[in-house]
Amino acid sequence: MKMKIKIGDMVIIAFVLMVTVIVYGVNVGRHFVSADSAVVVVSVNGEVIDRHDLSEDCVKVYDTDHGHNILEIHNGKAYISEADCQDQICILTREAEMNGDAVICLPNLFSLEVISGEGDRADAVSQ
Repeated sequence: MKMKIKIGDMVIIAFVLMVTVIVYGVNVGRHFVSADSAVVVVSVNGEVIDRHDLSEDCVKVYDTDHGHNILEIHNGKAYISEADCQDQICILTREAEMNGDAVICLPNLFSLEVISGEGDRADAVSQ
């Protein structure tokens, strides 16, 4: 027995696909931040010690009681280029460039996180 797709079925399928694309687009769009409106927040042991615009290239050295880290920002991407920790995982971590991205050097208690300059840190679940 062959089943035929009716007009009502097509409308429901089109509506579900449209809603899916819209929801996906909104959620993906929240993560992308232009470099002009993003800030890299640098923390040591959970305390914010510095902030840098993601749009401005820079190299900054941090020598703390916990260790030595070098933050580099180039082309809208922030990363740790040098650290004196043993595992070097922070150096191998991909660059932080989107809202919410973070690079963490756990042995040195050093972290950097990209946040939107708009101050809206709510995610899709909490809204």
